[in-house]
Amino acid sequence: MFKVSFTKLAHKQFSKLPQNLKLLATKSIDKLATHPQIGQPLKGKLKGFYKLRFSRYRIIYQIKHKILTIIIFEVGHRKDVYKKFNF
Repeated sequence: MFKVSFTKLAHKQFSKLPQNLKLLATKSIDKLATHPQIGQPLKGKLKGFYKLRFSRYRIIYQIKHKILTIIIFEVGHRKDVYKKFNF
């Protein structure tokens, strides 16, 4: 089982979600911890990252196999999540 951690930005975005979306996101993250490649791999400049869908929202994450960790970088609506993805 993988450990799931959030960046500060992703944690802030997650905490601002409405309660019903938080529940959906939490269920998706729980599945992610046991099956890290459940999401779709991203292409282009986001190569190496994955997206996981829940409702009309997305979780953008990266898998660190050596340390068995999943790092969540973004949580947001599908129309905005890729625009805001800066690091």
